[in-house]
Amino acid sequence: MKWPVIDKKQYKFGIEDLLVKINFSDLEEISGFLLNQLEQKHPREDYKEFLQLCLIFLGRVSPDKISFREHQAQFIMPDGWQKQYTL
Repeated sequence: MKWPVIDKKQYKFGIEDLLVKINFSDLEEISGFLLNQLEQKHPREDYKEFLQLCLIFLGRVSPDKISFREHQAQFIMPDGWQKQYTL
């Protein structure tokens, strides 16, 4: 799929899926844990991003606060050069 043609307004929270919802016993406890972890200092920015994505998946973030952007990942190749990929 090409990023520019994806309708970023047409999404559902993961927890809206019944099969997902029945596997989470205590959403308040999980959300509390994630929010607590967000207040901690993390060695890498992507740890924070992962916690935020978990809260979005659980529907704990207001839709007006969510924005999607194309992600650029950098990998260090075996020869030491960095290569950028779009995910």
